[in-house]
Amino acid sequence: VRLATQAEVDTGTDASLGVTPATLAGSKFATLKKEQIIGDGSATVFTITHNFGTRNVLANVFRNSGNYDEVITGVEHTDTNSVKISFDAAPAANAYTVLVRA
Repeated sequence: VRLATQAEVDTGTDASLGVTPATLAGSKFATLKKEQIIGDGSATVFTITHNFGTRNVLANVFRNSGNYDEVITGVEHTDTNSVKISFDAAPAANAYTVLVRA
C-alpha cells in the first residue's frame, strides 16, 4: 500500500492509499477548529474567520474567568468562512473565548 501525500489526504478522494498519523494530524480534517479570544470594552459584534468553507459550524462562547461557563450570544453564520458573535453589551477586554468547530 502506498502512503498518501499531505495533498492527497487533504482532498480525501482516494480510498486505496494508506495514511500515517503525522499526515492525518496535519490534514484539514484534523484541524477544523478555531479558537479566538474576544472582547475589547467597546464592540458588541465580533467576526470570527474560520475558513472552513461551510456554514455548517458550531460556535460556542466561554468566559475567560470566574467559573469559565458557556454563555448564550447571538451567532450569525454570515458566509462559508466566518461567523459573527454578538452581545447586548460590550464585553470587557479578552473576556471570552470563541470556539468554532466544523
